[in-house]
Amino acid sequence: MPPVRCLIWDFDGTLVDSPLAVEAATNATLLEQGFAAVPLAEVKSGMVLPTIPRMASHARIAADDPRAMAMNERFYHHARLAFPQHAAPFPAI
Repeated sequence: MPPVRCLIWDFDGTLVDSPLAVEAATNATLLEQGFAAVPLAEVKSGMVLPTIPRMASHARIAADDPRAMAMNERFYHHARLAFPQHAAPFPAI
């Protein structure tokens, strides 16, 4: 296998069909932190925001709340687990 020469990061559904992975990571984070899970439609509408304000919005807390910063790190932990299972490149990518 050749060495990796390029890495493309896509968390907003442009190159990778990722909403189900984002939903899984978002809800795992919310539930872990004591907040309610949110439906896929809400996850999709929030995918345009950076992670901290997005997670704060889903948790119904202020973006400057320390819990929002903590959720940022936990979201990426859960995303590393969810993306291999729930995301795939769109056809022809």
